[in-house]
Amino acid sequence: MTSRSLRFLLSLALLAGCADDLGAGSGTPDGGLTGPPMFDGGLVGAGTVTTTDLGDGLFETVVDAQDGERWIAFDFATGEGTGDVGETEEWDLAFRRFHARTNGGVSGDANVGVAVIDGVRLDDVDGANAPTEGFLADAPDGDDDNEDPDYVISSGESPWYDYNFMTHVLTPKERVYIVRARDGRRYAFVYVDYYNEMGESGTPAFQWKDLGDVPSTGGGMETGG
Repeated sequence: MTSRSLRFLLSLALLAGCADDLGAGSGTPDGGLTGPPMFDGGLVGAGTVTTTDLGDGLFETVVDAQDGERWIAFDFATGEGTGDVGETEEWDLAFRRFHARTNGGVSGDANVGVAVIDGVRLDDVDGANAPTEGFLADAPDGDDDNEDPDYVISSGESPWYDYNFMTHVLTPKERVYIVRARDGRRYAFVYVDYYNEMGESGTPAFQWKDLGDVPSTGGGMETGG
């Protein structure tokens, strides 16, 4: 049994005794809650960002984003966390629980944008075939049942996860995100997990690689979710 399978089983066991932050019966992740998660065992390390070099230009980053009041910032150029949003301008993406926001559009001033490719693996994407236009930024709140901005990655009709209404478990979709970052380069990433080794939620893990500079002919960014 793989470690990820073990973590998944642990999460199911914990969910049997206590609903996760996904709000049983709410139909949406977190159920409108904004405070810390019920599973608070990992809050001591909330805000930590750990990046591991997997070799061959591939990296895996794990963000402890369990604290529902904090946005934890991440910078692709360094592969490091840069603190809380509001305390730094050096970030591309930021994470809070299951949400992810871009440093662009209504969420930031750095013109960071995201393009979405469904049904492919990270291995299938490289600097030659990755999008050079059609990048989206976080948009103002649209017609939905919450007051959050429409985050490109985690909101709208097609967020990064599939949500099981019975178990309240989030499972990453087969989807690659191409980020046009602050440093003028493109990075490709995929979500690989949302639960830590104890089965606690709010610890998104994603694998990513550097695709190189955005070609000068690349198109601009649209605002949308």
